[in-house]
Amino acid sequence: MRILNIPSLTRGLFACFVLQSQLAIAHLPEHYGREYIRYEGVREGDIAEPDASELTSPSAEDQSAYEKQMDGAEMSGGPYSSGLTDPLLGMGHYHRKRGSVDDALETYKRALHLVRINDGLYSEQQLPILREIMDIYRLLGDYQSLDETYQYYYRLRNIDKMPHTQEWLDTGLEYFTWERQLYASRSVANKRAPLMRAYRANENMLESLKPSTEEELVWHFHLCLSQMRNLYLIMGGEPISVSASLVSGEGPAVDAVNREYAFVQETALHKGQNLLEGCIEYAQASPPTELAALHLELGDWLQWNDKLRRAGEQYLQVVELLRAAGEERLLGQWLDQPVELPDESDLWSVGAHAAGSGRAVVEANYDVTSRGDVLRIKVSVSDEEREWQAWRIKRLLRDTHFRPRFSQGVPESVEALSRRYMLVDGH
Repeated sequence: MRILNIPSLTRGLFACFVLQSQLAIAHLPEHYGREYIRYEGVREGDIAEPDASELTSPSAEDQSAYEKQMDGAEMSGGPYSSGLTDPLLGMGHYHRKRGSVDDALETYKRALHLVRINDGLYSEQQLPILREIMDIYRLLGDYQSLDETYQYYYRLRNIDKMPHTQEWLDTGLEYFTWERQLYASRSVANKRAPLMRAYRANENMLESLKPSTEEELVWHFHLCLSQMRNLYLIMGGEPISVSASLVSGEGPAVDAVNREYAFVQETALHKGQNLLEGCIEYAQASPPTELAALHLELGDWLQWNDKLRRAGEQYLQVVELLRAAGEERLLGQWLDQPVELPDESDLWSVGAHAAGSGRAVVEANYDVTSRGDVLRIKVSVSDEEREWQAWRIKRLLRDTHFRPRFSQGVPESVEALSRRYMLVDGH
């Protein structure tokens, strides 16, 4: 039974690990992904080609046509005519192509208002308009308004009442991804609220889904992996005890979020382990590569939490499964070299176009022990004025967890490993 897409698993669980970790439980402070990232240079796809439709400048005739349609709709149906919606959307697209983002936003808002008047506050006709509005808020960097619109969009989908379909899954996963991005941006006053919304809603979807078909099993796995991303962020955040969270002085709303955050933080290790062990149990009849990928995820979670013996047991399962399946090449891709944890190198990589914002590319040489510890770090940078960035990365590397190299099923030390890194914030 084929239940998972291997490329999606091998990319890792951890697109949004960007917050500082100072936990006194189980593992060291975690900085990889939040404070610094691997630098791989420009990769194919780093710089997206513009859509062909965006290269066509709108003409004055386009504007006149939309205005004529709006005038006709108002003449026949008044200022709140439902016939105004489509030409308003067209006018919004016109303004956006011209680069008049503020005009586009106001036009989309007017179209949204008309839909609410004519079709009701819970009409799904709002959904495509909300999408346009969210795109503009993202473009403007207005994360507060974007979050409010995302939450409204999510409530409008009424995911708790939706039938369990691919659309149900996609809606939830997109929302969780956004809340993690907002949490990572550190742009909201109640900083833990977005992450806890993602965790709570993700948990509700997991509890509501009782997989009985192969397709539902795939959905279950995707929801588990999404919840693991939430758990990495929660456990990697600043430590907060339940008692200390009772009264923060920031108001009852913040206190409630902090209490929930503190409780989940204390139980996150076992929660994540149980989720992945459940996935492994479900996947026993799956192809060996897919089962091995789940053991790798569990091994990384345990390694990141400093549970080295149990992590080693999971990595050994990976070796045995892939060797039995004749997947030596995949085994090499996963375990031939030490890997920074959380393992999301594809998403943490930054293309060369990201340079020039005060960030230097730092050359680092170091050893990684068979336990995944980093020793004998040497760093260098071409620009002497940015030498402080090299020293900062050296300090951060020292506290980073690595998945060690494995050879013949045994973890090995690697000497003189050479990699390039960049600070997330060069200031």
